Amino acid sequence: MHMEIALYKALIQAGVQAETAENVVKSVESEIEKQLNAKAQYLASKSDIAETKAVIADTKSEIIKWYIGSQLAAIGLVLGALKMFIH
Repeated sequence: MHMEIALYKALIQAGVQAETAENVVKSVESEIEKQLNAKAQYLASKSDIAETKAVIADTKSEIIKWYIGSQLAAIGLVLGALKMFIH
């Protein structure tokens, strides 16, 4: 709201008619609103960020579980192969 008042006052001081100044302020306000609405889909809220962090944490734990499991399986295969060759 402060910006609109400052713009209106600046236009009046520049000699613009009051009605024209009001129309300019409304037009600028409308354009700003359009731009914000157009870009709102790309903005993340705090809850969006928190949700993303939770998903990343879950994914990280799943990757660690699968990594440890696959390493244990690989060790088991190597030990099994060694046991076969030793006997």
